[in-house]
Formats: sequence, C-alpha cells, structure tokens
Amino acid sequence: MLNLHPEIKTAFQNSFPVDIADPNKDNVTASFRMMPTVAAITLLSKYQNNVKNAENQIVTFAHNKIGEVVVRFDKTGVLVGQSSNYVMPGQEVTITAGIGAYSSSSQPVISIGGANVPVVDGKATYKTTASGGGIRKVPVTIKYRNQDGKDTTAVSEVEYTVGTPGGAAVMLDKMNVFYIGVDNPVTIGSPTGWDKTTVSMTGGTITGSNDKRTVRVSSPGKASITVNADKKAATFDFRVKRIPDPIFKVGPGGTRMPSVTFKNQQFCRADLENFDFDLRYNVTSATVYFSGAGFNNVATASISGNSLAPLAQYMARCQPGTSITFDNVKVSGPDGARTIQGVGIILY
Repeated sequence: MLNLHPEIKTAFQNSFPVDIADPNKDNVTASFRMMPTVAAITLLSKYQNNVKNAENQIVTFAHNKIGEVVVRFDKTGVLVGQSSNYVMPGQEVTITAGIGAYSSSSQPVISIGGANVPVVDGKATYKTTASGGGIRKVPVTIKYRNQDGKDTTAVSEVEYTVGTPGGAAVMLDKMNVFYIGVDNPVTIGSPTGWDKTTVSMTGGTITGSNDKRTVRVSSPGKASITVNADKKAATFDFRVKRIPDPIFKVGPGGTRMPSVTFKNQQFCRADLENFDFDLRYNVTSATVYFSGAGFNNVATASISGNSLAPLAQYMARCQPGTSITFDNVKVSGPDGARTIQGVGIILY
C-alpha cells in the first residue's frame, strides 16, 4: 500500500499501523508460534483493526490532497448513445454524441450520418426516422482540440435494427398449394423483425432467409409452416399436390391432322397446359400403332425419346385415312417419371 504513491510512502513509512514483527520470518511463525488460541484470536483482531486504521489514514491523506492536485485530463473518448437499438419503420431514432473530459476550449465539430450537427454543452443530438428493414449503421465523426492544442479526430459508429411491420403471414407466390418436385417460392411476414423470428415446417422442407423462402415437398397430403415471432407462434396449413399430367402432342396437337403435316413432323412432346410453373417434361418412351389407309395389318413400332426418327418408314406410308395411336407414353420431369395418356390421330 505504501507503494501506491511516493508521497504516501514518505508520509507513512515510519508510522504505518500494519507491520510484520520479523521480516526474516514468515508472519505465522513470527506472530503465532507457541501462542495460546485465545491470544492468537486477540492478535488477529488487532491485525484487523490495524488494517482498517491504515485504510482510513491513507484515504484521509489522499482526500486532503485533492485540493492540492492540478488535474489534467490526458485521455479523451467518444461518448455515443442512442434512444433505441430496435425500432419499427416510421419510429424516430435519436443519436447523441460527444467527447469525454469536455472543455469549451476543445471546440468540437460533430458529424453524424455524414452531416454536421450543432453542438450544445459538448454534445450533438441527431434525429432520423427509421425506414426499410434490417440493420442500419450511422457513422459518427468528432473533431476537437485536445489539451495540447492539437486537432484530433475520433470516429465511431451507431448500429440499430429496423423491424418488419405487420402481423405474421405466409403468402404463396404461385398458387395456394405446394407442388411436389419443384421449388415453391414463399413470402413470409413477421411483426417483430427477423432477429426475433424463427420459421419451421412439417410435411416438407423450407430454406432461405428473412421474408423470401423456398418450400420443397415430396408426397401428397398436407404441410404446415409455423412462424414464431417473439415467442408467439402462428401455424399456416397448405395442401400438397402432384404436378398435373402433361399433354402428349405431335405437331399442332389434336386428334385430326392433314397427312402432309403429320409426315413432316420430326419430334413429339409433352406440354404442361395452364400451369403457373415453367416446367418441362421429356418423352422417354411410347408404343405406336399404325392402321387404316396404307396398312393392311396393324403395324407396331416404338420410340425411346422425343424423336420420331424410329417411325420414319411407317410415317412414309401414311395417307389420308391412316390412324396412328400413341400408347403407354412415359415421360420424365422435375418430380420424376410417370405414364400419361396417349393420343389417337386420324389423318385426312
């Protein structure tokens, strides 16, 4: 304790109440060896009183020195505060900035959010209206003259979060149903902001962040999304369906076609009609029957893709009155393979 300050050591080194009897021995041996218990307890009490007395003398000495000391602030710091670190759009955010150890001679110039703000009693107050959503950062720059007369610049940053207004909600970007095998885009709203919101799902998987999410489902039935906003949960139920069957087509489609048009076709296809998702299905196989004009007996052929090249020799024999039937048509798409309805075409 005497080493706290040279003046304290000078004043108390010959009269300090706490002392060790023999500095060459440890205090236990020097003070308590062969001492009865009652005497040892009495001596411990004396030590306690000496310590308290020493504390009082040092504190009194230091207190009396306060009026004699010339205080010089050799450290300064940026003091920045804000009215709230979480607000909703439209609410006001107040930022207060200043410097520690303020003196009117320091002449501070304070810039908040890139604009100079008037300084009153060493501090500047900046007000702004929250907008948008997410984390916002406001830079604070303070220029002042230190006690040595040198111009100094201190930089800080205020960060706050703007929440998302409105009640918890889930909105499908396509239709009010989830389809198997495709990405179902979903928009989710939260009343408290995404730092206080969690989203979970049953009957499928949901990925993404904040309000934009993607749902994947694998089997027909029902699925649900739960939005837990600030410990208040809301559950939304949805239907899960298969993608409708595509329609098998050759050329312009339909069941009647000019023979010349049919004979000029090189490919078949499977179209999804009146569906909100932009999806493609490929024909993987089909059995084809030719009969009627140009065929004394039913001719059977097959294809293994969208190309009609394997049917070339039969298509060359087609004429008005020929009947062509595409049966057992198999296609593959984003949700896997399936068998769809074929088509019978009459040529004229």
